[in-house]
Amino acid sequence: MQRLFSGVFAGAVIDTTRTALTTFSAQFGFDCERRIAILTSDIAEDGVTPLTDSFTVLTCVEPLPLRPSPPVKVFITSLPKHNFELKSTEWIEQRKSIEVLKPADADDIVVMDARGDVIEGSQSNFYAVHNGSLVTASENILDGTIRKIALSECARTGIRVELSPPNFRDIFQWEGAFISSTSRLMLPINELSWIDTNGKIQSRTFETISPLTRSIDDLVSAAVVTYSTEVVTPNSE
Repeated sequence: MQRLFSGVFAGAVIDTTRTALTTFSAQFGFDCERRIAILTSDIAEDGVTPLTDSFTVLTCVEPLPLRPSPPVKVFITSLPKHNFELKSTEWIEQRKSIEVLKPADADDIVVMDARGDVIEGSQSNFYAVHNGSLVTASENILDGTIRKIALSECARTGIRVELSPPNFRDIFQWEGAFISSTSRLMLPINELSWIDTNGKIQSRTFETISPLTRSIDDLVSAAVVTYSTEVVTPNSE
């Protein structure tokens, strides 16, 4: 963390994170995987430098949710007026209007634009496996950590990547699909569903997980362990 942030700002991040971890551990104990989110006031384009000497740092620590078990179901909705460029706390509010559309048995809901390009999920990045490539949007998305790892692992192992949004018209040609997030990692999808122009629910089911889909899942799961850093909570020793 000290390599990422510097000066007084680094001290504030470290102090709030230490306090949050200590409070969390007092309530939940130490034998629990944790998810840490750090929210700051406006920072520069480098992503780490405050724009002013007066800034706010908030740290939230919560139990890391368990990875969903199969069958993983994802719902697709068309929201042509959705602002895909929001990358601030405004996205939290806009996400609420999306999540109310999600069926009770769906693990997430993904949105597509007026062209049928499937962009991302309300809480995840989205990918299709198509013609032997991993296909995923590269613009107007929230670039998640797991997405970065997935693209890095594909580059390292020679798996082709197409950085353009998968299009809904090709859904029945996809060999597989994923959503990704910190708790889900690269999560293969078993069923995609949507409401057609007649108001009827349609679906695309992946009866088996393709070898390429399984390989990407395994690569990312192994890489996450490699990239992970142990967080030691004060007084945990």
